[in-house]
Amino acid sequence: MSALTRFVWKVVEIAALIAFIVMLILVVAQIFIRYVLKVSVPWTEEAARWFYAWQIFLGSAVAMREGLHLRVTVLLDRCTGKPRVL
Repeated sequence: MSALTRFVWKVVEIAALIAFIVMLILVVAQIFIRYVLKVSVPWTEEAARWFYAWQIFLGSAVAMREGLHLRVTVLLDRCTGKPRVL
């Protein structure tokens, strides 16, 4: 793996982590503001959804690289020979 590829993957991993942390902070702040201060801030919920979506996008790319996605291989396990190559 080249140095540029490793750098890009590190950036993706850090961006996914930052998206998670920001989402967590927004949700906790929303809960605090709503139930303690009795004020509703509508943009925090929407922003938390966007950060959650980006966390999923970036995290699934990392999971694909690491081979961590679930695989259903019931039919593949029953095949032998040439069909198994697929």
